[in-house]
Amino acid sequence: MTPPKTTSLLLFALCLLLAAVAAGCDILSGSNSEPLGAKNTPPPAQQPQTGERNTRIRQAVDNLKAAENVAARSGADLAIAQKKAEPLKQAADKLKTKADADEQATISQGKDPKDKTQAPNTVASRNAADEAEAKYQAVIKPAEENDNRAKGDVEKALNDLMAAAGQNAPEKAVVPATVPDWPLYAFMALILILLIPTTLIAFSNRQMLKIVGTNAAHYYKELHNKQLERFQQLSGTLVGLNSSTGLAELKTTLSNISENLQTSRREILTAMQRLGAPGAASYAPSPPPSPAIAENVITFPISAADYARLMGGRAEVVKSDSLNNIVVRDPEGKGPLMLVRESYGPDGLYFIVPKVAHLQTSDEFYYHYEKFYECDKPSAGDVWIVEPAVVDRVEGGWRLREKGILEIRK
Repeated sequence: MTPPKTTSLLLFALCLLLAAVAAGCDILSGSNSEPLGAKNTPPPAQQPQTGERNTRIRQAVDNLKAAENVAARSGADLAIAQKKAEPLKQAADKLKTKADADEQATISQGKDPKDKTQAPNTVASRNAADEAEAKYQAVIKPAEENDNRAKGDVEKALNDLMAAAGQNAPEKAVVPATVPDWPLYAFMALILILLIPTTLIAFSNRQMLKIVGTNAAHYYKELHNKQLERFQQLSGTLVGLNSSTGLAELKTTLSNISENLQTSRREILTAMQRLGAPGAASYAPSPPPSPAIAENVITFPISAADYARLMGGRAEVVKSDSLNNIVVRDPEGKGPLMLVRESYGPDGLYFIVPKVAHLQTSDEFYYHYEKFYECDKPSAGDVWIVEPAVVDRVEGGWRLREKGILEIRK
């Protein structure tokens, strides 16, 4: 059944079409009662003398030729200026690229790229790039302005010639004509026939997708909650066990369940986003398992503070190398990121995770973590890792393979 909102939209579209048909009928009825071209015909203007018209036309032709000659010279001057300025343009581009790279490197070091005291080389690079661009503009800009001015003069002279020649053109006779009614009626009927079924189908499909997406979201979320509940039950059992044999078996089982849980959650998010289910963007995962088993199996989502505490000495501070598009070790330990080697999974992945546990402003996310993580609503608050960013080992450091997902909780 079509929802009330959809019915209202369809009735509104139908009213618009009926109004258009009525307006078309009024136009046609007016066109049949009076010949086309006979409405509001201005009286013919008084024609100037023939000698005066010929003089104006000759003068307009002379002005056009002179303007074209000037435009040709200015075009040639522009081509020469462009050729002359080409080395300056290349030098300016190289200096600008170098200045941009220096600024990125300075920012990654936590310094102000505009401060001469903190980054003198960066400021000098930017000044050199600006000076090179100014030299290039000083050569090319006057030639471009002259060329544009000459083109404008040619266009003005051409308009003057057309105006002068138009005064000598004979006045055309008004030919009465009528427009038949049936083409417009047929056109309006065709639009009406095509638009209504298309609109109905589009809105029906949209409602169907919403219903399917909502049902799928509920199904996947229920499945996720059941698996997590089983995971928590096994966690409680593990805490009370003393047998080393039973403990090892449960650890293996928990590891498998953890991997299945993460896979299920990825499928949930993918399915909800693909189907456009309501609430997909605000889908809040369940809290992480108790720290009693996190030492052996860590599942996501988890707060950045708990993750850093559980990793301990296994985490290594790294920073971004914007020039080579990789992350590298930070000997000073001041970088905003941590590198962790997954030890319990079968793939032995490398994770890049935030070093800070709390964001003061949303700018911190855009400044340090936007390159590696997606976040629905960056703001001030506690940092939670929904999915860690995965990197690959390359020469000189690690390169991003797959972006992660962060969530900010207040």
